[in-house]
Amino acid sequence: MIRTDQVATQRTAQDALSELRFSLHLFLPLYQSDEDLAQLVLGSEARLWPQVVRQLEREGLPKPRALFGRRRYLPAVLRYFDRREGLLPADATLLAEDGPERFSP
Repeated sequence: MIRTDQVATQRTAQDALSELRFSLHLFLPLYQSDEDLAQLVLGSEARLWPQVVRQLEREGLPKPRALFGRRRYLPAVLRYFDRREGLLPADATLLAEDGPERFSP
């Protein structure tokens, strides 16, 4: 059973997370290279990203988009990590790539 103070703590954490996510969107491009994500996610251990990213992709990390220079959509990456770390329900859906972009009529 979840106590009232636990619900308040969860709400405060979710509010802080929403505020952080909003701040990140103001200062970072929506599409990030793997090099930039490695630094953002792993910091000084960024060199581990090539090994880590393969496992994360098998677990649902959004794949890079060809149209955007093989970069990943940052809001979807953040949502993936939120779900992975238990900040979102496990059944929270991520938007999947629906195929190649076609802009001609």
